[in-house]
Amino acid sequence: IAVEQDRNGNLVNQDSSVENEQKTEVLQNEQSACDPDSDVNASADREFLCEEETADLPIDLFEEEEPFFSPVDDSALRVKAGKRFFSKIGFAWAIYTFVFLLSATCIALAVKMFAPSLAESAFIQNLLPPVCLYLIGLPILLLFCNGVKGEKPEKKKIGFGTWMLYLFVCIGMMYAGSQISQVIVGILSLFGIDAMPETLGEMDTPGFIMYFIYCVIIAPLGEEFVYRKLLIDRTRKFGCLVSVLLSGLTFGFMHGNLFQLFFALFAGIVMAYLYFHTGNVWLTVGIHAVINLISVFSYLINMKLNPLIEAASDLTTFVADVLNNDLVLLFIADYGFALIGLLLISQLYTAGFACAIALPLAFKKSLSFDKGAETLPRGKGFSVIFINAGVIVLFLIYIAEIVMSMLPN
Repeated sequence: IAVEQDRNGNLVNQDSSVENEQKTEVLQNEQSACDPDSDVNASADREFLCEEETADLPIDLFEEEEPFFSPVDDSALRVKAGKRFFSKIGFAWAIYTFVFLLSATCIALAVKMFAPSLAESAFIQNLLPPVCLYLIGLPILLLFCNGVKGEKPEKKKIGFGTWMLYLFVCIGMMYAGSQISQVIVGILSLFGIDAMPETLGEMDTPGFIMYFIYCVIIAPLGEEFVYRKLLIDRTRKFGCLVSVLLSGLTFGFMHGNLFQLFFALFAGIVMAYLYFHTGNVWLTVGIHAVINLISVFSYLINMKLNPLIEAASDLTTFVADVLNNDLVLLFIADYGFALIGLLLISQLYTAGFACAIALPLAFKKSLSFDKGAETLPRGKGFSVIFINAGVIVLFLIYIAEIVMSMLPN
């Protein structure tokens, strides 16, 4: 019985010792949950967690903890995305240009083979470009542009006076570009390279009517839609400078010869700037139509004065003959209007050139080259826009067309 009592007593003592040990472990766990050496000065309500309890918790619970990864520089991604975008634009316009050249060549050869008498017709020659550009090429361009989203500029109204200033600046820029072209053409002629485009010959009435309709109506509508509205609407998110330069360059090279390259490029830049800031393509169509109308009048004047110039091998002798033989009145009656028109056109180009120099300087604070919603990394703009497959193919086609225009026959 004593042993049992001792054993029972021992059991009781063991139970009590186990109970005490459990209480001691609880107290130790509660004390170990706090770090007495912590330097963090927090409020009394804040709970401190030990490492063992928080080892598996997300790292963002610690405000002082460094992130696993440093911030990623997305410039490489933007460069890649930008090149992909401009490559799509380049391929769309390259296919449009190639389809135009191919269809125009095939139709011209077919006419020459099956209807030789029509091949020399001025009416057919002036009908062929709009058919190939806008009935065949334009639907294909729209098809390829459909995958590239466009953004219409916000429409802003300008007065007639402001529009006239843009017109004169455009004429002046064309004059400056034509002077550059003449210098380059003159230098190439020293090496036996004829870079002058084939001049228009005499046209019958149907041919001239078709020429007038194409130059003054069809070309302004079609070219402003393609090289201003379609192109700028899709590139304006990269800013004014990118859209305007790309529009001007493609418009200049599109003409397919070195003589027209620079004056079309400069005129295209002015019209692209106007469309970018007004969103009204009809304003640029109007300027384009007026400029082409001046070209039509220049053609008529040249057709009238060219025989006179060719007949007068010596201008001094020619003038003396006119004065000595009392042919002044007859001369004025025949050539007076042509000479007056030539004088007016020359004065118009002079006034435009003065405006092209003075107005940008006078209103330089008003010139705005807005940055787009998407910016290109600094120093990467040229490579993104031009060093990609689509744009390279486009300008190779343009250069090939210009080179072919300088080949004999």
